[in-house]
Amino acid sequence: MLVIAVMLGWNPRPAMGGALAAAPVFTTPVLDSQNAGRCVLRDGVFRNGSRAANKIALTFDACPTSHKPAFAADVVQFLETMQVPATFFVSGEWADANPEALARLNGQPFFQIALHGFHHPHLTDATPEQIRAEIEDGRAALLRHGIRPAPFFRAPYGDNPPDLASVARQSSVLAVMGDGGLGDPDPNRTAPVMERDAIRWLQAGSVIILHINGRGYATADTVAHLVPLLRARGYEFVRISDLAGSCDPTE
Repeated sequence: MLVIAVMLGWNPRPAMGGALAAAPVFTTPVLDSQNAGRCVLRDGVFRNGSRAANKIALTFDACPTSHKPAFAADVVQFLETMQVPATFFVSGEWADANPEALARLNGQPFFQIALHGFHHPHLTDATPEQIRAEIEDGRAALLRHGIRPAPFFRAPYGDNPPDLASVARQSSVLAVMGDGGLGDPDPNRTAPVMERDAIRWLQAGSVIILHINGRGYATADTVAHLVPLLRARGYEFVRISDLAGSCDPTE
């Protein structure tokens, strides 16, 4: 089972501590006819779902934050009302600090909770032991709250250290990367800008990355406009595990 994240029209955005997070390199998705019906793995890391079906995943990161409130309840209310499947990559520190919000996410059958580490550090130069600690400590935190997370791990800040894929496999999870992001923690990324970039780059098999920890300045407006627009264009929202169903983990 596998996943993709689409970081669309990336602009530099502040990391949780205020410094700019490193910008990922945009790469054009593989669209050749041989691979159109399958997910793509590169270096053991999941890149995208099938380009042959109009299924996309809406995902949200719950990173540790000092922002108040630390939970975008308006976004979740919209998703619940519209019954939009979504996947939430939850860090252990956020889970411990926001148990009621976590329970709300876990209470919807069309929501899915996956791993986003525990302390949420940069992992670019991390050792295998440090990567493993983020995965296992994050999983342990969710288990303490009675939640068994889906077997997917999104590294903090989109980092992709050399040992990420192998350590994730040893921990029985799939490492998730992508080729873009809407950058909603950046106050300059208004809803019209994020909608424009999503429409410009989104395609079948994509995963939209946003934030649910209150650091998304225009997240609610973007989701409220983008969801009906994409549905009208024939896209079906699915959870990460649903999108990953056509993936070949041996690639």
